[in-house]
Amino acid sequence: MSLNVQCLNQVDPVEWDQQAASLGGRFYHCHAATIYSARLLGARPLFIRAIDETGRCVGVATGTIASPNHWPFSRYCRQAMFAATPVANSDEQTEAELLRAIEKRLRAQGACRVEFSSYHSPNSNRLLAEGGYALAGRHEYEVDLTRDIDELFSALPSYRRSEVRRAEKRGVTVEEVSTPEGADTVRRFHDLSMEHRGASTHRLGDTILEARRELIASGRVRILVSLLHGEPVGAESFGVFNHMAYGLEAGSSELGKRNFSSVYLNWFAIRLFRQDGLARLGLGGAKQQEESLRKFKQRFGAIETPQPTGVRIISRFGGRLDALRQRLRKARPAHQAQKPDRGLQPQHRPTAETAADDAPAEISKGEGT
Repeated sequence: MSLNVQCLNQVDPVEWDQQAASLGGRFYHCHAATIYSARLLGARPLFIRAIDETGRCVGVATGTIASPNHWPFSRYCRQAMFAATPVANSDEQTEAELLRAIEKRLRAQGACRVEFSSYHSPNSNRLLAEGGYALAGRHEYEVDLTRDIDELFSALPSYRRSEVRRAEKRGVTVEEVSTPEGADTVRRFHDLSMEHRGASTHRLGDTILEARRELIASGRVRILVSLLHGEPVGAESFGVFNHMAYGLEAGSSELGKRNFSSVYLNWFAIRLFRQDGLARLGLGGAKQQEESLRKFKQRFGAIETPQPTGVRIISRFGGRLDALRQRLRKARPAHQAQKPDRGLQPQHRPTAETAADDAPAEISKGEGT
């Protein structure tokens, strides 16, 4: 099959979401999530369509592309990031061809490196391994919500069912608070959990806060807050698209942990999303070495599938030039090195000052490239 790949950075949100849903797209393929990722990383959004010989769209992908500030790096060292792998109605051959076509198009636009995070991407292990990507071990967990509710509860280990009952007896409840205030609650508990694990946290800047408000306003995010006798003790946000939900960010206090608030919240989410007619609930991922987190997620009756992060250098010249750029950055005096290299902040650790005005000139608004 010969595919014509269209790369856009502006599309009609309703039309795009309908097309992505028809091809099996998940949360990270929807318009709102793509725009949010671009704002978060200070990059240009990428909306990619694969058109076959008959003019029919047979696959889609979404991501971002960022460029360093200075020539020649700005021309040859652009970097593309995709939260999820391409989708084509689970057609493995089409997905593989689309992946190769994306690389070819991005290489022509000056990209030297492509990274797939493989969020909510059940085909990523096969697709990226066969595509020659360097993989980092990671797993995801998904609950089939089409099963009977009693069957879902029975799928939990006996001690987990006991934890759900004990949480109820101790007064744990869950409320939906899908508002910016609810997002603030999630972030607060997420940071608290990260600090407890010895990980660093960072304050969100105004640009990211505004992007988050827009994402919530799109209706693609639902937020659940667990309470103990009316006081918040934990929270989790979920991305929702195409009859599927996906866990985004979560955390709880020590008091919440002692009273099984996270366990109860996840069981509440299973019941709620099933009642609302969703077919799948993704509980997020865990790295290969995060054994305790992997067990926690799996013991909700979830199916574990390998969904590794994949990285590939698609331009040998650009890759070598980018390695030189990295060496030059390390050699800068400290006061110069503090300046952000716009659009190339570490993933998930953006700064508020990161802007998106250094995208490839070839990828213009609303035009295929």
